Formats: sequence, C-alpha cells, structure tokens
Amino acid sequence: MILLAGVDVGSTGLKVALYVPDGRRVGYAYREYAIDYGPNGQATLNPMIWWQSLQSCFKELSAQFELKQVACLGISSANAMVLTDEHFSAVFPAIMQLDKRGAEMVAQVGRELGDDWLFSRTGNRNAPGYQWGPTLKWLQTYEGERLAQAKRLCNPTSYLAARLTGKYTMDITRAATTLLYCPETGVWDGELWRYFGLLEVEQPALLPPHALLGHTLDGCGLPQGIPVATGGIDTICAMLGLSGGTPGDVLIMGSVGRFAAAVSQWDCRFLNTLSWDGRQKISMTPVNNAGTALKWVRSLLLSGRDIQDVSYDQLNRLAEQVPPGSEGLRFFPFLNGASCPHWSEAVRGTFLGLEAYHTPGHLIRAVMEGVALSLGENQALLAQCGGLCEDPVYLGGGGAKSLVWSQILCDVLGRELLLPEQVETETIGSALLGGMACGLLRREDAAQWNQVRSRLTPDSSRKVEYAGLQARFSADYALLERLYKGGG
Repeated sequence: MILLAGVDVGSTGLKVALYVPDGRRVGYAYREYAIDYGPNGQATLNPMIWWQSLQSCFKELSAQFELKQVACLGISSANAMVLTDEHFSAVFPAIMQLDKRGAEMVAQVGRELGDDWLFSRTGNRNAPGYQWGPTLKWLQTYEGERLAQAKRLCNPTSYLAARLTGKYTMDITRAATTLLYCPETGVWDGELWRYFGLLEVEQPALLPPHALLGHTLDGCGLPQGIPVATGGIDTICAMLGLSGGTPGDVLIMGSVGRFAAAVSQWDCRFLNTLSWDGRQKISMTPVNNAGTALKWVRSLLLSGRDIQDVSYDQLNRLAEQVPPGSEGLRFFPFLNGASCPHWSEAVRGTFLGLEAYHTPGHLIRAVMEGVALSLGENQALLAQCGGLCEDPVYLGGGGAKSLVWSQILCDVLGRELLLPEQVETETIGSALLGGMACGLLRREDAAQWNQVRSRLTPDSSRKVEYAGLQARFSADYALLERLYKGGG
C-alpha cells in the first residue's frame, strides 16, 4: 500500500493523517496540548511538544500501518516563531500568533520604518503576533542577550522538517507573512533582517511548499529515507485541501476563523501571502477566536466538571434551542484583542445584553453568532476590495462539523456554503503537497481528493434578521473600542 502522510500543527493540537493516492483517509492520530500564557501578553509553547506529539502520533499509526510505505510527508502549521541554535534547540519557547508582547513596539517600528514603506516592501502591515517584526523588536529591546544566541529562525513546519531531515528551510507562504521577506524579489530583505536584530541568524533557504526538501534521518521516529516536502501555512494547505486549488473562496473554521481569497492586489487591512504554487496573491482575514472561543465557553460552563462531560454535540443541541439573535445577547470574540479588520490590541471579548433569563444555550449561540458576524465584517471588506467572487464558499475546519454553526455562518454571510466530505482539510493539503513533491500526484489530481458532500443555502428570513444584527455588531464595535481605549 502506498501512503501519503499529512501533518498539521495547530495552535491547540497536532494531527497526522494517512491517505492513499486516490484521497481516501485510512489512518489518523491526534495529540492535544495547551498554550502557556504569561505577562506582557505572552503566548508560548515549548516546541519540543510538537516534536514529541509528532513522534507519538506516528508510533500510534505504526501499530496499524507499515510506515516504510509512506511515499512522502508534508506539514502544515499555524503561525508561530521559533528561534533556535544551530542544532535546532530552542533559544526561546515558540512564540505563538496570539502573543501580543510586540504590540508596544508597533508605534516605534512605524516611526522608524514607516508603515506605508513596510507594506510596500513586504505586502503586510505592521502588526504583532501574525507578523514577526514587532515581536522581534521586543526581543531585541528586552531580551537582546538571548536573541544574540539565536542562529536559526523557524516556524512549526520548518522546525519539524529540520528535525526530520536536518535541512534548514522555509516555505514562501510563511516567509511572506514575517515582515522579513520581499515578495516582489522573492528573497529575504537584508535591511529588515538587520533592523529586527537578526544579524547573527542564518537566513533559511526559501522553497515552494511542494518542493522535495529532503529525507528522514535515522533516529527521528520514522523509517529512514522517507521523502519530506517543504510544506506550507495552514490556510494555504486548507485552501488546497478544500477546493483542490481551483478558483473559489474558502472559509476555514479552526481555532482561528478566516476567509482566504485570491486578490489582484494586497490590502494592508488583511494578512497577505502567496498561493501554494506562488502564482496568486492571497488575502486572509483572521478572526483570533473562532474554535478557541467555543472551546472557552465550553470550559466556562463546566463549573468544575470534567471537560469530557460536555461534548460539542451537546453544545450544538443547546444552541439549536435558542432563536437567531440569541434573544438580545451579543458576543464579541476578541478574547486576545481584535485582529482583522480592526487590528486593535485594546478591545477585549465582551458579552452585551446579558439578562437573568439567558441560559447556557444563549451563551453558546451568541459565541457562534459573534464569530460569524465578525467574519461577516471581513466578507464585506473583501468584497469592497474585489477579493470575493460570486461563487459559493468552501467551508472547512473543525467548526464545519457543527451543522448549527455552519447554518448560522450561511445565514449571516448570505452565501451558499459547500461542505466537503472531509472538513479537516489542512492534513489533506499537506499530504497533496507531499504527493506532488515526490511525483506521485499532479496538481490536477488535487480536485479529486475532497468532493463536496452537501450544500447549505441561506434562509431568507434569517438572512434579513442577521443583516440587521450585522449593522448593529459594527456599530457596537465602535463603542467597545472607545470604551476599552478609555474614551468612555
């Protein structure tokens, strides 16, 4: 049996899926972990947890499959920055995209470089967390001695690939989001590399996600000699896994909810990168808390009980019992500040309109609606910028398993949603990249891997109701921003 392995390193867990060349998933393993939160908005994780989780997943799968049959392995990952020594041992814990310590450096970076100049150079805005520049400036200012010990710069994909193969690289889809890379020239920007304190850090080789990076080394937990693809960022892999790389907008509901769409020109209000093959400009609209917001409210409602006592199916049933609009209860999913389209570090998650008669079901549905309405704001902005087509939206990610949440999204967005047979599409995309890297698959084969299972259409009456709530959501956000910024 020929196998392709797709790995996805998420914010809260790592998964490995095994596929046969026609796209059928035959094996799966998952390991959950938790982000460490600290002072100054820190959100970190020991990167060895990724490595141990990867090895543990493959050990589990080895009881069912002969891993020598893996023809290639591809990796996708959420955004995180890993600074290591020359042996890929971490100098700092991995700095996750929710880490906000760089927020205090945004103004300084803007003054010294110019926000417009930085955007023209890199295609991205000066923002903490999602872009690495402000965080690096913080490390340079407060942890300069430790930063000087760093010799290599990785993201989760390149960190694991390096441990598997010994090769130090980074794919262009992640490089494009770092504030260290110039998409127009396709190389690292030496001036920015110096400005952000990386003079002692070797620049990783730049490769497309579907390149053959190398082969597994002896002692890595996998058979020696398995081909490894460069891999890419989770959104780009999800796009490939959802639509097969064909034109169309995608909506991914994972820990972070985000639209991803091909655009003719980047806009500084979005997080921007390149398509898996480098042929298109892609804009993404990250909403910090989507799946994480639902996980948070789930934990909130446990009242000391074991988390396993309240399943997501139970949450869905409770939400279904509450009418659209959650009977006046509104939720703003900014538990770690507001990202796209507002990019405010001051605003925080908020319930408005909470009354004594509201039940756990109201809180759950309000969270689902709040995430959907935040994505609705991003849809409107993308449309203004010409970044959305008229076709239906492909919906994937763990949130797509919830039919009630999917229907809320459909009604809020007012667009038909296409639900695939497999919703965990990051592993599909990374496995496809592996298949192309080793020559087992062509790019045309990707369209056959994940067929549309069902379609959701907006309910006309709920669509109208949610349109009114969308306008109120945007107006209330403006009030919240004034409140949290101290404007009364």
